[in-house]
Amino acid sequence: MSRNGSLKLVGVAVCLAALSLSDIAAAGTLGPPPSAQPGQCWGEVSYPGSSETIREKVLVSEGRVQTRIIPGLVRRTTKRTLVAPQRTVTVPGPATYRNDVSYVMKPAVARVTTTPATWRVEKEKVLVEAGHAEWKRMDAASIARGEAKPGQTIVSPTGEVMCRIWIPDRYETREHRVMVSPARTTRVMSGPRKVRVVKRVLIKAGAPVVRVVPAVYRTQTSTTVLRAARKERIETAAVYKTVERRVGSAGRAGWAQVFCGGPLVPAFIQQMQLALNARGYDAGPPDGYARPQTYAALGRFQASKGMGQGQVTIEAARALGIW
Repeated sequence: MSRNGSLKLVGVAVCLAALSLSDIAAAGTLGPPPSAQPGQCWGEVSYPGSSETIREKVLVSEGRVQTRIIPGLVRRTTKRTLVAPQRTVTVPGPATYRNDVSYVMKPAVARVTTTPATWRVEKEKVLVEAGHAEWKRMDAASIARGEAKPGQTIVSPTGEVMCRIWIPDRYETREHRVMVSPARTTRVMSGPRKVRVVKRVLIKAGAPVVRVVPAVYRTQTSTTVLRAARKERIETAAVYKTVERRVGSAGRAGWAQVFCGGPLVPAFIQQMQLALNARGYDAGPPDGYARPQTYAALGRFQASKGMGQGQVTIEAARALGIW
């Protein structure tokens, strides 16, 4: 189809020659198309968001520096030194004894025994305060309960009275100790008694015995440093890992120039189907019938080129080489 041909195309188009700017603004939220000229038609299209997967390094653990102590190498030597040599000594052997038993008489002795005193506790009732009479102030409530006594004296017009009451004797119980029997000392004489005496008597002296006294040594340990201890610095590199994440932009709506007129003619649709099929987009059989498969293929083609989708735009027709 040539650019001067009279094509009749379908689309949600806005013809600036027929509509005012106020009508266009009321038709959607995008506002009027940019740089529109009289006689042009514009359709609302959608630009899908783009996304891509990026790979980036993420720190897993930071590098660090450690210091460890490598112990030294030492050699220990043990040496025995003679302090006293072995020698022999002569000691007396065990002697032989016998026990002689005899009895002796011990004279009589006096033994003194002391018996402590005994006591008992007695309770006594003691007068602490003798009975007496005194005045007591009575209020109106006490008088109403009948607590007022004869001989009352009016104190004030409020109804309070002074009553003469008797306070009885007050006693306390007190305890004190009474001796039952005094302490006494008893002298007891014990008679003479026989006491057994055992005496150890030597029968035979022990023969000399020769014993060997072992030598005495002193153990000394010396240490020789073969390698001194040292510090070692260990550096551990930081650890990273590669992660993937998707980034992109959100979709948006916009305007694209479309063909003015009525429904698309079958010849134009057939050319569009042939062009899409030739580029690997399955638009269905090229019979000039605008089926959903045809418009789906057109949308995939527009998306691959970054064009707005949803309309048969002049930009897409030019890209397909049919305009």
